[in-house]
Amino acid sequence: MADSNPSIKEVVRAVAVTDYLGHRDYLAAVYRRIKAVLPAYSYLKFAEDLGFSATNVLRLIIVGDRTLTTKAASRMAKGLGLHGADLRYWTALVKYGEARRPAERERLFQLLVSLKTKAKPEALTPTQAAYFSDWYHPVIREMVGLPGFVGDPLWIQNRLAFPLRLDEIRRSLDLLERLGVITRAAETGYYVNSAVVATSPETDSMALVRYHQKMIEIGGESITRIDADRRQIQAVTVNLPLAAANTLRAKIQALTQEALALEADAATHSSDQAEVFQMNIQFFPFTSKRGRSP
Repeated sequence: MADSNPSIKEVVRAVAVTDYLGHRDYLAAVYRRIKAVLPAYSYLKFAEDLGFSATNVLRLIIVGDRTLTTKAASRMAKGLGLHGADLRYWTALVKYGEARRPAERERLFQLLVSLKTKAKPEALTPTQAAYFSDWYHPVIREMVGLPGFVGDPLWIQNRLAFPLRLDEIRRSLDLLERLGVITRAAETGYYVNSAVVATSPETDSMALVRYHQKMIEIGGESITRIDADRRQIQAVTVNLPLAAANTLRAKIQALTQEALALEADAATHSSDQAEVFQMNIQFFPFTSKRGRSP
């Protein structure tokens, strides 16, 4: 950035680009951080420091009213002081944000996962990342705890409501055993340990993003694949004040904890009626206060 503000690059270095899955979110976070240090800082100065003319172009990019080209992103990278792995991540992040074809977005997402894992290996261990990378690992882990479970891939395949290859089931069983959440047993083939693969609500991981994306996708398939009397899918669109929305988010988080508590309680009572269920709760804004400073 401009030498007139030598402290700005130090401020920017405190905002890790690999913490973001959206290039607009990253730019907004950088701007907020600079603004907190230099209250008089403006979008016009931000654009100038990133190699553009003193216009409102950065605000338009951040709020989504203007696309960001690869050439412009490269110019921004110099102003932001991005090098090496951070530069590669930034370039892929911009392409991912602007890509429209599903196949291209999936390819770029996998690239971001790889770059993120190398940059922040402490977010999840490689084995944990593998656990969350495919939807069926948690499902098979729960199936092992079902009454009458048989540790045979074909038995598991026949009990699943969604298609899965036998080789995927075998790899999943191997992964779960390496994680320590299941153990081989002579009688059933496997049994569930008390260990769980869990992360805090604040965990920022590409693997978790991918996991939730796939679970939402499968939730859509369940509308036509699963009989109505065996599922519960509802939707409501509401106009809420931010305080009420925050209250609802807290209730949703509490509900997920209640589901885990019900599972723990049920585990103490033997039942042959148990099945593996997936609970997806989606709550997100359809609107944004466009034009408001990030």
